[in-house]
Amino acid sequence: MTLGNPDRPVGGLAVPLPPGVDLRPMARADFDVALRFARTMYGLPDDDPEPYRGAFEAMVNSPDASPFLASVDGEAAAMALLWFRRRLGHARFQGWLSDLYVRSADRRRGIGDALVRACIAEWRLRQGDSIMLEVANDNGAARALYAALGFVESGTHFQLHPLRSAVPRGAAPAGVVVRPMTSDDFEPVTRLLGELGLPVPAVERMPALRRVFDDHLRQPDARPRIAE
Repeated sequence: MTLGNPDRPVGGLAVPLPPGVDLRPMARADFDVALRFARTMYGLPDDDPEPYRGAFEAMVNSPDASPFLASVDGEAAAMALLWFRRRLGHARFQGWLSDLYVRSADRRRGIGDALVRACIAEWRLRQGDSIMLEVANDNGAARALYAALGFVESGTHFQLHPLRSAVPRGAAPAGVVVRPMTSDDFEPVTRLLGELGLPVPAVERMPALRRVFDDHLRQPDARPRIAE
């Protein structure tokens, strides 16, 4: 009995690549490259990198993330960050392509196309429920790329900053109590999602949905609340 590579490659690393381009999963050693790309994408200040290191290492170590790095002639040229998000009301993951960046000198070579295809392949491998991304309305090149790969428009964001509530932070309207969500809230949350028009899973799928719900509550970056 031997263990080795499968006879047929699977997942994102199986996608065809443009000549001279290599693709691999992002690793802890890629911190400096990923931060440089992120600073270019989002206009981040060129300050101390250490505050970003913890979030980066949590990403590359997470089973719910599939970050890819593309290189041209051995030099990092592009990256794509794919996440598998747990969603209430769905027993399967949702793919979330949060970031796609190609170095300006390496654009129009098919690298972005290959990276998105790699993310789609990973999403299919995990049998996700859907895959989503966001793109600026005036980014015609990116919109054309995503449309060619089968993405369709499903909504519009009119602002990119967090919504501000008229209710002061920590306060609630009279007679309303807002508290952290617990495992005991599974049934009322499922009922509320049904009232929003989401399909109610069949009885035999409820245990799987319950596991997703409880796992979501355990996520360190999840802060679900419920109002009574």
